[in-house]
Amino acid sequence: MDHDGIRALVALMEECGLAELELGEGPGRVRLVRAGAGPAAAAAEPPARRAPGAEQGRAVRAPMAGTFYAAPEPGAEPFVEVGAAVSGGAVLCIIESMKMMNEIKADAGGEILDVCVANGQPVNAGDVLFRIG
Repeated sequence: MDHDGIRALVALMEECGLAELELGEGPGRVRLVRAGAGPAAAAAEPPARRAPGAEQGRAVRAPMAGTFYAAPEPGAEPFVEVGAAVSGGAVLCIIESMKMMNEIKADAGGEILDVCVANGQPVNAGDVLFRIG
């Protein structure tokens, strides 16, 4: 990944309030940590798409640490995408934690303004996953 890609990931981390971003496995694994807390590297996946005004939406945060999955199974369509209308209780994603698949649901209805996490990315409790307006 080039420097522009790294800068885009750093900007995504700042916008979504992420302290750390780690993608990939083995020798292809990369990790970004804000505030100089560790070595910086690039990610293998592009940042999620954003809608104009995404920062104004309500944040949906990860209730636990784990791995973010945008779809119910590999190769399936994601639960939601930017611009999708959702109702309260709709499944937005899955977080795998300790070998358990946990559905993350919308607390209220609205439009998906932002998807802050790439599929397969590790998340920490409190990380912003989505913004709903």
